[in-house]
Amino acid sequence: MVVDEYGVWEVEIPHVTSKSKDGKEKKVPAIQHMSKVKVSFLIKKNQGGEGEEERIYRIPAWSKYVVQDLNVSPLYEGVFYNPSEEEKYTMRQARVKPEEDLRIYEAHVGISTPEPRVGTYKEFTRTAIPRIKELGYNTIQLMAIMEHAIVAVWNIGGLEGIGRRGAQARDIGAFGCGAFTCE
Repeated sequence: MVVDEYGVWEVEIPHVTSKSKDGKEKKVPAIQHMSKVKVSFLIKKNQGGEGEEERIYRIPAWSKYVVQDLNVSPLYEGVFYNPSEEEKYTMRQARVKPEEDLRIYEAHVGISTPEPRVGTYKEFTRTAIPRIKELGYNTIQLMAIMEHAIVAVWNIGGLEGIGRRGAQARDIGAFGCGAFTCE
């Protein structure tokens, strides 16, 4: 690990060599897709840099996917999200170019169901988008999709965060730019 002049830490984990099904060697990430990850630091307890040390654990700041299992702990766990090409979401339709002015519908995915529970991206795609389209809107502005542990305490974004409650990046991509062109 190295730290630059601005205090930004960087670590590079080299790929490993693996044999594919056809027997050829190829380089693959050393960390497997969906593995839980965290960073461990050994720091001095006082700011002067002297005395007793303590170990702290952190989720990588640029994690693409995090999970929380309240049956185990209230803490979040980082997950290395690096799906294979077959698992990645690919757009099925061309990007929509609006022919008219934007009519923007502001939506909160997690509170888009009539039931007293957290809605999912897949449900939103199936139920809310057709209603929004029928109302004449041509653009959806998704609110509160980013999640941060502190924000969850305030209940802003905590319920709809993309990295939580089983939602993965490909779930949000399922209703991306081409959603209104679906028949």
